[in-house]
Amino acid sequence: MKSLTDYSGDEQAALLAILAILLLTVLVLVLRQPAPPPAVPTAPSTLRPVIADSAATLEDVFDASGYRWPPDGKVPPLALQRMPPDMGDLDVDRKKTLFLRSVLPLVLAENRRIRRQREFLQHALQANDPLDDHDRRRLKAIAAEYKVDGDPDTPAARHQLLRRVDIVPVALALAQAADESAWGNSRFTVQHNSLFGVWTWDEDRGVVPRRREDGATHLVRTYPDLRASVRHYMHNLNVGFAYQSFRMKRLSLRLEGKPLNAMVLAGLLERYSERGDAYIAEIRQIILSNGLNRLGPLQLEG
Repeated sequence: MKSLTDYSGDEQAALLAILAILLLTVLVLVLRQPAPPPAVPTAPSTLRPVIADSAATLEDVFDASGYRWPPDGKVPPLALQRMPPDMGDLDVDRKKTLFLRSVLPLVLAENRRIRRQREFLQHALQANDPLDDHDRRRLKAIAAEYKVDGDPDTPAARHQLLRRVDIVPVALALAQAADESAWGNSRFTVQHNSLFGVWTWDEDRGVVPRRREDGATHLVRTYPDLRASVRHYMHNLNVGFAYQSFRMKRLSLRLEGKPLNAMVLAGLLERYSERGDAYIAEIRQIILSNGLNRLGPLQLEG
């Protein structure tokens, strides 16, 4: 095979010219390729993970952050990963207070995430101009998350999205978590991060209840951390067939310009538990007896 030096001067010049043309052609083809679509940004987590091997350690973490109960407006962005195993050793008042302090930031964080999704939807669905590619991808991603089929830009899909993409009142979420987890002391909560007693039939994601009736096949859902449990609970209320009346009442309150009242919305959760009306009465009692209905406006710091 000849090297470049084996050619005459004129031949070398011709070969170099051909190579230059080939390189220029390749460069033009590369530059004309469409740029890959930008990744849809996700909001970074503002919660600081907290791991505490005892209730006393967790109390020290909260106290060092100036986090008391009931909180006064701002709540430190602390994400407890797992419930301390000795919650049952505390006296009742101390256990309740520590539990509420633990779960509140997780509820506020998830509500903030949902609220931002809702604000985007309201802006996108009311815009006069067509959505750009970025916003259209985000709209489709939200529709998929909340299991809204079809084109999300149609009137029917819009209404369904606005019914589903909405927050859960803090008092209601705290009361249900307290009831379902025995104030953070249940086996499912301590060992499996399950705050809300959600059922599943997926053997890879659940654990068998000890007192499951003969013939029953359900499992209790497990989670990698407590925040995942909060997120799944809210997702269930927002997409589950059993909670359509809950979502309709929430929308009705929105349209009437009224606050999302936890006591009112609790009345639409008769299908959350097999106990039905007795369960609703219990949740309402937890809200009232623990002053959850008197919590003022709360917001995560940062």
